[in-house]
Amino acid sequence: MSMIILTALLAWSPLTAGDEPTAPVATQPLPWVMDISVAKELARKEGKDILINFTGSDWCGWCKRLDGEVFSVPSFHDSAGKQYIYLYLDFPRSEQARAKVVDEALNSKSREELGVNGFPTVILADSQMRPYARIGYQQGGPEKFLEHIAELRDSGEKIKELLSAKEEQQQGLLAGAFGVLAEHELLGYPGFKKFLDMASKSGDQKLVKMVAQHRARSDLLALWNSDNQDYPALVKFLKDHPELQG
Repeated sequence: MSMIILTALLAWSPLTAGDEPTAPVATQPLPWVMDISVAKELARKEGKDILINFTGSDWCGWCKRLDGEVFSVPSFHDSAGKQYIYLYLDFPRSEQARAKVVDEALNSKSREELGVNGFPTVILADSQMRPYARIGYQQGGPEKFLEHIAELRDSGEKIKELLSAKEEQQQGLLAGAFGVLAEHELLGYPGFKKFLDMASKSGDQKLVKMVAQHRARSDLLALWNSDNQDYPALVKFLKDHPELQG
């Protein structure tokens, strides 16, 4: 197996390393909601979006750093609390922590639908939990994180506009929103299948290419995560799709 292919396979590991960094001490926990249905109802009532934190609370070092450096700093909630309901989807390892998880199966379903393959992953979504952005750990504290999610929220307006448009208007909005969905690896969300089909039939070669790239990545993940891994098939797939190597 070539070094390039081996590197590509390692890059598709289902979870990122998590124990290395030392986390700062949390100062003020956010008012996290751990029940998906409650978060959606609160978002609907308050006219807010949902900030979904996929985390491994008792083992993931980068998750602890994100919490200590960003989420637990009062200035973060002072700003983000006006726009988001905070949903905490935890994937802990200890029995004590797992006992606090509201619905492990539903958390896992959401993780699969939103294509979360590493922790921490933060998804920004509308009140129906339809995603429009993805972000991981970033240095710089709450100021940098707030600045970044503000940019993501702005670009996410293209997706919200597409979702709220009448069917006959959606084709015209597709190109602008599709690039955002592709950039944040959200094309696999089941609720967006309609837009994948629209893009593949649009005649816009740029959109058609993005659809093909998304489907190739999905096929690679399926091969990689198979219970009976076929390494020769993985190697052949990567040779046939050099754009996925690296």
